[in-house]
Amino acid sequence: MQRTIYIESYECMTGVSKNSEELWSSLSAGRSGVAPQSMERWAPRSREYFESYKSTPIASLIKDDLKGSALDTLVTRLLQVFKKACFIKAPDCPVGIIYSSTKGAIEDHLSLEGPIVDSLDIVLNEFLEKAALENIVISQSVSNACASSHGALALGKKWIEAGLCERVHIISGDIVGPFIQTGFKSLKALSAESCRPFQKERDGLILGEAICALTLSSFKSDFELADVVIFNEAHAVTSPSPEGTGLYTCASEVVKKGAPDMAIAHGTATYTNDLIEDEVLSKIQELVKKDFPITAAKWATGHTLGSSGLVDLIAAINCLKHNKIFPIPNAHDQESFKGKNYVYNLALDLPLSSVLVTSLGFGGVNGALLVRRAQ
Repeated sequence: MQRTIYIESYECMTGVSKNSEELWSSLSAGRSGVAPQSMERWAPRSREYFESYKSTPIASLIKDDLKGSALDTLVTRLLQVFKKACFIKAPDCPVGIIYSSTKGAIEDHLSLEGPIVDSLDIVLNEFLEKAALENIVISQSVSNACASSHGALALGKKWIEAGLCERVHIISGDIVGPFIQTGFKSLKALSAESCRPFQKERDGLILGEAICALTLSSFKSDFELADVVIFNEAHAVTSPSPEGTGLYTCASEVVKKGAPDMAIAHGTATYTNDLIEDEVLSKIQELVKKDFPITAAKWATGHTLGSSGLVDLIAAINCLKHNKIFPIPNAHDQESFKGKNYVYNLALDLPLSSVLVTSLGFGGVNGALLVRRAQ
């Protein structure tokens, strides 16, 4: 059954912000959280791997004093953000909860010794135990690589539409350590300097940390999730199809709910991602007959893996609240992209009613969503 899905509450913590308003301030002011990452606590083998390239890992990391296991760090951060996010008092009702993450607490279980453990569900179960939430009727972990947030939103939307629950809490988070840094390094996907989405000199992504919490519900609020679509084109393990078929399938479906006033692109700043995403966004502009402005946020937050879609969604809500589009800074040498109206260097004031947010993940997973002011 078609039901209006509202965004009841939200909050986030990133490498450039302690909360969602600070995220907006940083994006608007061109502040990045990207900095060299210490390898002091890394295993010797991981340090030697980076040192062999004569480079230091850089990332946009959450700034706190937590030094425990991956599980303890994730659960502590998730609880902190969740308590800030879920501030709306609404009627008691059946509740679902989803944990969105690329890898969960896998860093705790990389040894070949000991039992095999689900590195995602262990985080969700620990969170549920410590949060002591009421009325939970269904829970699940979602891992669709860097499109995990879109997958979680699509699942939560289906739960509410199916009448399984009236409210769905989505929590998300990943941490950046030697496992993920060396993995992306081996793929030659990392930049050694900075993240430069949709610029000619882009040479790779920068990783980042984020913790997000967002509640979908059937109770009317200021913003609604007009639609969210995920699609797996299964083209390749680590890259989308050259034509962007999967992403276009998603985006062309969600814009049936209305032409967006702007788009926040996945914008990893790898050569392939930005080229393919530009191709798709230009086709969507043609489809809706509107040259909506395009921006991206990973130059500030880094690529936050399973949280990246929620970070961009929260940034989109802030754009709607302020009627302003944050820019991609320090863009001096733009390539001749097909998409129109990339927002560079200066914020753009514009009346906004809806935002398109796109996402791509390993394994051929693609996602798109449309968020708008409540009708």
